[in-house]
Amino acid sequence: MSNINKKVKILTSKSLATFCAKLSSEKIAANICVIDLEEIPTAPADFFVICSSDSQNQSRAISELILRETKSVGVKKPRVEGEEVGE
Repeated sequence: MSNINKKVKILTSKSLATFCAKLSSEKIAANICVIDLEEIPTAPADFFVICSSDSQNQSRAISELILRETKSVGVKKPRVEGEEVGE
């Protein structure tokens, strides 16, 4: 279990995005960027969290951590893109 989620309350999409960014950092992700899309009416989400890593294995580890930890704090249907190929 991550040290980050011990006191986490996911109340807003912004707090969820921040939580995911912090989890990414915990797995040594690089170039972590949280993009606010709330003002775009046709956006598929309120926020995107994008990061990079040095390998497909590291990308998968980041993705798996985010998925596991978001579920553990009550996010019912976390969405992950690019997981199958580690992108």
